Amino acid sequence: MGRCAECRKQTQNFCFVHQEFICPASLVASDAHDLCVVGSYRKWVQDSAYPWPPQCSMCSNEIKTDENVIRLTCLHILHAKCLVESPPPQGACSICRAIVVPPPNDTTPLAQKLRAQLSDASWFPSPITPVPQNISLESNLPSDSVSVQVDQPDQTVNDPAAHSQNANLDESVAHQNGLDVAVQVLP
Repeated sequence: MGRCAECRKQTQNFCFVHQEFICPASLVASDAHDLCVVGSYRKWVQDSAYPWPPQCSMCSNEIKTDENVIRLTCLHILHAKCLVESPPPQGACSICRAIVVPPPNDTTPLAQKLRAQLSDASWFPSPITPVPQNISLESNLPSDSVSVQVDQPDQTVNDPAAHSQNANLDESVAHQNGLDVAVQVLP
């Protein structure tokens, strides 16, 4: 563990080329490390050898200084065109087998930059989550209560008992944390 040469935050990431610690945020912000081999300091201490110039793990060609690259969250780099044109085999980095698409809850600068770089790729999943239609909040209730109406998607119920039970649940009220909450499900 050391301090990032750029921002002085603690990090385990180490630039093998510049032989300095570099945190993920500084790695994204600094163009000086675009082609650098970055890994853990422990890995560098065990074996400081690294391939230079780096090679794209998808096409196995040398990455040149004037080419656009994409750094994965596992810290490996690829030609941007290789990754945008086609997904990696099994959706994983071919060097370390880490998943290429960062999970939605990964909000690190590296994951955010990767999502932005891959946004034009036809195979990259859309980050847009469908928003429920026809949501209304009623304001004519007392100040300590909330009412929310949400349209329910069409559902087929074959069980008559379940259907009659659902018919009785058109409107329900719950008392939670001192608030009255009214929920009305629209057909």
